[in-house]
Amino acid sequence: MRQMRTLILQILLVPALLLASCISVEARTWYIKSDGTGDAPTIRAGIDSSAAGDTVLVECGTYYEGDEIYMRSGVCLLSATGEPGCVTIDGAGGLAPILVCQSVGSSSKIEGFTFTGGECNMAPWYEGGGALFVSNSSPMIVNCSFSDNSVVGAGYGGGVHIRSSSSPIFTSCGFFRNSALIGGGLYCDGGLVTMTNCTFSGNSARDGGGIMWSGAGSLTLSNTIIAFSTDGEAVLCPSPPTVTCCDIFGNAGGDWVNGIAGMGTVNGNLSADPRFCDRFSDNYYLCENSPCAPDSSPSGCGLIGALPVGCQGTAIEHTTWGRIKTLFR
Repeated sequence: MRQMRTLILQILLVPALLLASCISVEARTWYIKSDGTGDAPTIRAGIDSSAAGDTVLVECGTYYEGDEIYMRSGVCLLSATGEPGCVTIDGAGGLAPILVCQSVGSSSKIEGFTFTGGECNMAPWYEGGGALFVSNSSPMIVNCSFSDNSVVGAGYGGGVHIRSSSSPIFTSCGFFRNSALIGGGLYCDGGLVTMTNCTFSGNSARDGGGIMWSGAGSLTLSNTIIAFSTDGEAVLCPSPPTVTCCDIFGNAGGDWVNGIAGMGTVNGNLSADPRFCDRFSDNYYLCENSPCAPDSSPSGCGLIGALPVGCQGTAIEHTTWGRIKTLFR
C-alpha cells in the first residue's frame, strides 16, 4: 500500500515539476546593433521582445526609430558604455515622443542615451514630452541627455513630460535647448519627481523655461544647475519645491523667482555663472574655477550639475565685434 501511495504521488508531482520548468524564465540580454544585425533589428523591437528582468543593451551609434518606443516595466535599457555620448536616438521631427513610459515600475532603468529631434504633436494622446513622456511610472533615468526637442502648439514639456502618479528619479541628466509653450526642459504634474546632479541650459518656454511644476505631488531638486534659459523663468511653480545645493543663473525670465523666491541663499543654493567650458559647443563640463566644482561649491554640496570639471581657466563666451567695442567706450 505504501508503495502504491508513493507511485501515485510521483505521478502527480511530475506534471507539476514540468509546468514549473516551463514558466521559469531566466533574465536575458538583448543586443541591439546599429546595422540591425543584433538580437532584434531596432531598439523598439528589442524592448517589445523583452520581459521583466531583461536588459536591452544598445551598441554605440545613432538610431532613427521612426515610431515611439514603449518602455516595458522591469526592463533595463542601457547603452554600451552607460554614457550619453554613446547612443543617440534621433526623433527626426516625428509626431510623438521618442520614448514613452506608461505604467512602468521602479525596477525599470534607462541609462546612457541622448534623445534629440523629438517633436511631439499628437494631442490629445500625448500632451507633451518631445523626448520622453512619463505617466503612472517610476523609472530610474541615469546619464541621459535631452537636447533640441520640442512640443508643437500649446504643449507641455519640450524635453520631458511627467504626469499622474509618477515617481521618476533623474540622476546626472542634461536638458539642453528644449522648447515648449509651458515647461521648456521639463513639465511635471503629480507624483514624486526627484532630480539629482542634473544640468539645464538654453531651454525656453513662455512659462517655466527650465521647469514647470504644477504643484501637485512633489518636486525635489538637488545639486542641479538651471541656467541660461532663453525665454521663461528658471522654475515656475505655485508652491515651493525642495531645493538644495542648486545653482540657478542667467535665465531670461528670472532666476530665484516665483515659487522659489527667497531660496537662493539658503540650503547651499546660489546664483552664479556655472562657467561651463564652452556651452556654445555643447561642452557642459565645468571650468576648474566654477562655483559648481566640488572644491568651490558651498560647504557640504560637492559637485553641482551633471558633469565634473573638464577644463582649466575661464569659460568661453561667444560675442560680437560690436559688443567688444563697447568695452572701450
